[in-house]
Order: sequence, then structure tokens, then C-alpha cells
Amino acid sequence: MLRKRAKFTLETPPALLPPVIGERKTRVAVNKDKRQLMLVIGPQISRAAMMERQQAARETAAVQNLQQEHDDLIAHAEALEAEAKAIRDGAAASKQTIADDIGKLVGLLIAYTETYDFQCDKQTFAKLLKLNKEQMVERLLTASGDEDGLREINRGAWGDFNVGLEPPRTRPYLIRDLGKVDGESRSGWTSMGSPEWLAELFPDWDESP
Repeated sequence: MLRKRAKFTLETPPALLPPVIGERKTRVAVNKDKRQLMLVIGPQISRAAMMERQQAARETAAVQNLQQEHDDLIAHAEALEAEAKAIRDGAAASKQTIADDIGKLVGLLIAYTETYDFQCDKQTFAKLLKLNKEQMVERLLTASGDEDGLREINRGAWGDFNVGLEPPRTRPYLIRDLGKVDGESRSGWTSMGSPEWLAELFPDWDESP
């Protein structure tokens, strides 16, 4: 195999190379069975001779000056990219500082709506309906997993998470393990909405001017 590869070359077959003075040589191959033709036009110079000329050109003062200019520009570009990265990193740190300062001034405020879905058995559901609003909210807030016929099956959040705090994951008690529902483990947030959905349930949810 190596001997076969050694026979291959990037050089043009001598038969297609032009004479010292003359035009490019041409050949025409004919396949009579398929009625096909192929026109081959040889190069003006051999590959080896072209590489020699290119190397000689690279060694001239004009080309070397251009090469040095190219290398200097590449080095300058790399330096600017490193400087730009440092500036972007500084901007990111400044942005975080701004967010931290705003958080300190505004305080601990929640700008999104939390939702929790529960499944009850008949007896527990009947008991919950007898509670007043405050008692029912307290009962649902303290529920965890399967407990006395009350089970949390889903949770979500609606609102603009770009305003105020980060998404609900910043509140540890909201991401407790929900246990298994239909054989699958349920933990963390299972749905997320947008502010537009709130208008259907809470017409006056947006109190901005």
C-alpha cells in the first residue's frame, strides 16, 4: 500500500506541461461506449516551479514588510480582544453590583404570582370547604406530600421574572420535594406562565399607572 501511495504525486503529468515557450497543452479523452468526452487543459507551470517562485517572492523585502504588518495587526487584534473581554467582565460585575444595591434599597419584594395545585379525597375536601379563607390558606401552606388526604400535585409561577428578585427558585421552601405522582418523582417547578394570563383570573392584578 505504501509503495502504491508513493507513486501518487501532486505534480502534473509531464505530457500536459507546456514547453519552455508555448501555449498550455490540451488533451481530449473519448469514451465511445458511453458517448462521453473529457477535455483536459494543462497548467502553465509545474507545481514545483510555482512553489519555488512563491518562496522567492516571500523572501523579497516588499512581501516581508507586508507579512510583518499582517502579524502586527493580528497581535493588535488579539490584544484588543483580551481588553474587550476584561471590560465585559467588569461590566458584568458592575451589573451585579447594581442589582445587589437595588435589592438592598427596594427590599425583599416578590413580583410574581405563585400557584399550587392540590388533590384531596372527599372527606378532606369537605373539611377544607368548612374553613374560612385564612384557615384554608394556612392549611395549604403547611401541606407537604401525602398528608391526611391532601396532596400537592403541581405548582407554577406567573409574572415578569426580570423585575425584582430572581425566579422562584430563590425561595427554598418553594422547591421542596413533591414526592411521587403517578409513579414519577415530582420536584421543583412544573409550569411557568406570563403576566398576560393573570388578567383572566385577576383583572386588577396590574396596579401600575
